[in-house]
Amino acid sequence: YAFLKDKLSVPVISIYEKLQELGLGNRIMEEQNIFLPCPEREKRELLKQIRSFLTAEPKILSSANCCGLGGCAALKEPELAAQMAKSAGSIQNTSVYCASCAGNLTRAGGKNIKHLLVQILGREEVPDVRHRKGDPDRLRGSSYSCIHGSTVRTPGHESCFCHVCNR
Repeated sequence: YAFLKDKLSVPVISIYEKLQELGLGNRIMEEQNIFLPCPEREKRELLKQIRSFLTAEPKILSSANCCGLGGCAALKEPELAAQMAKSAGSIQNTSVYCASCAGNLTRAGGKNIKHLLVQILGREEVPDVRHRKGDPDRLRGSSYSCIHGSTVRTPGHESCFCHVCNR
């Protein structure tokens, strides 16, 4: 949302705006401790939209600056990213609205980290700790199906690229 909203010639709205427009989503009754994702640190645009789903004013956590994944930190500055993630690992009973933050805070040792959208939608899901944005080892030697149905293996494994799209 933050990346695309000013770059496209069509309107870009958030999932929270769409849920409000459709009259969908649960109100969250309990008070929330919220960890802000990096793109939200200044304007808090999404947080303003999320507030309509909260019954109490949220407490914004200031104990950690970043989950460790922002700005490609894991690729460009892995030691710094690991240090940020470790400092964020002490966070407990916290809600986030960034899937990368949810996964990395949990992976770093955070307890009871919840994604606000999951709560708003009334789902029972936990943060994904098996996959990590910017993790080159995650892709090396893995395979997936491309849009043409071919099995594609990524570099680091024997080459098996799709003959249609050369991926």
